[in-house]
Amino acid sequence: MKLLFTVVTLLSTSLVMAQDFGAMFSPHQPLAVLSLSGQAGDPARESEVAGGIRLYSDDKQNFGVGGKWRRLGFKGSDPRLLNYDEIEAGFNYRRSFSENRFWSVSANYGSASDKPFDSSDVSFFEVTGLVKFNDRWYGALNFSTNRTFANNIPLPGFFYVHTMSREKVLIFGLPFAFIKVPMGNSFSFQYLGVLPWRHAFKITLEREGVKPYLFLQQTPESLIPSSRSNEDDRFYWAKRELGLGLEGRWQALRWDAAIGASVRQQFYVAEDFNDSTKNGLVEPDNAGFIRLNIKYLFK
Repeated sequence: MKLLFTVVTLLSTSLVMAQDFGAMFSPHQPLAVLSLSGQAGDPARESEVAGGIRLYSDDKQNFGVGGKWRRLGFKGSDPRLLNYDEIEAGFNYRRSFSENRFWSVSANYGSASDKPFDSSDVSFFEVTGLVKFNDRWYGALNFSTNRTFANNIPLPGFFYVHTMSREKVLIFGLPFAFIKVPMGNSFSFQYLGVLPWRHAFKITLEREGVKPYLFLQQTPESLIPSSRSNEDDRFYWAKRELGLGLEGRWQALRWDAAIGASVRQQFYVAEDFNDSTKNGLVEPDNAGFIRLNIKYLFK
């Protein structure tokens, strides 16, 4: 199930939901997962339904399928801002060996456009391989036709797990790092970075039950406009947020609610997220937002 168990997950998630990161390392994967999320803000509104199910599992193998539908809509009538739908489906296969080693491969096909599946030009494909060499070292290889950088180029990666516990996590590598460290007896600090442009910080009040937190993050989004003249162009959302949130769980149900401000947002068309030339640039005023994520794990 790609949404939980591959490195691609890290390229499309924020630190607010970074608890999913640990599932990638666990040999104990749920039978199925269903997640719902929504965000209201100005000018963008988001809604998403995602899920996956494990079709086969034994002591050595796991095979599952998953899918996602996401809608990005806009308030107002600016002709440069179109509504986008992201629809995808895929599979994940994992093979385990002795000494807790494994390898896995996942592949996904979909469309992320204002006219999804209108033609092959607005569709995307991605495949990721992940290998656990030993207790500390992992390797990865990803190919994607819809990244915020380096489309259509296979990118290798690796990471080193220094520490992984409930209280402390230190994982370093390329293209990302994940850090969680205690701050005194009551707080923890988290950082999730995916090079080159995705960065998220979080300070959580560690307590039983509902946990309040502060966050600051930049999470770029990449979609495919149907009317582009250059096939390498993408529609980018420079998504920058800060705010307050609450997270909690009840048995197999996890939830996360946040409120805050979207600051220095940008919407534009370019070949690369960091291009100096940004066509159709829209820079709305800073505005508030509210977000809710709900996830249920079927054991």
